[in-house]
Amino acid sequence: MQRKLIYMLSLVLAIVIASLLVYNHFKTPELAAPIDGNRYNRGHNIPGKLYWAGSEQDKMVALTFDDGPEEHWTPKILDILKEKKVKATFFVIGEEALKHPTMLKRIYSEGHVIGNHTFDHINLKKADSQQINQQLEECDSVIYNIIGETPKFVRPPFGFHNQVVDDVVYAKNKIIILWSIDTKDWTGKDTSTVEASVVSKMQNGYIVLQHDGASPKLAGSVEALPDIIDRLKDKGYTFVTVAELLNTQPYQ
Repeated sequence: MQRKLIYMLSLVLAIVIASLLVYNHFKTPELAAPIDGNRYNRGHNIPGKLYWAGSEQDKMVALTFDDGPEEHWTPKILDILKEKKVKATFFVIGEEALKHPTMLKRIYSEGHVIGNHTFDHINLKKADSQQINQQLEECDSVIYNIIGETPKFVRPPFGFHNQVVDDVVYAKNKIIILWSIDTKDWTGKDTSTVEASVVSKMQNGYIVLQHDGASPKLAGSVEALPDIIDRLKDKGYTFVTVAELLNTQPYQ
């Protein structure tokens, strides 16, 4: 009788444990979905449409470079990124890509992401919807003809955008990418100033703005790049493209 009772209790206990395991198996995804869905609800991000930073849960940083490609700064930056095994995101001007197709191909072939920075760097807030659309289309066309990809990411020149700009970008199923840290390197800041402006302000998921355009004032920015990478790696940051930062595809 006692043996039978022990057997029955063991059977009940086994059923209870199995039920809990099954319950947790199906319950976990339901709990995880809202957390993941809110991953990018941060500051003035508009998930799926506009981002100034990635998730603050991830110790990641995305380096971005605007206004290229060209033949002086772009190859220097690419050499540093290659040496440091870092992938970045380049927001290119269509007009410049047209002049320097080989450099655009190199950016793409080395695993970096390419974004749309308009055809000739106009202030989109002063343009109507037709002009905005033309700027994006022409830049897309140049990029596609060179690398066979159409960018999903758009960075408005100067970061200037309004509802008209947003409506055109979103209607094209593109995403606006702004930044968390602006190095203002185009003003000719020296190496230590650029480095400090990035390292001292870094937080999880931040997007850094630098330039690789045809400016004579970018020496400090380019010289700071290796130390920026090394110091942030020492702090435990992983360098990713904007596509990886946002867990989305970079091209349409």
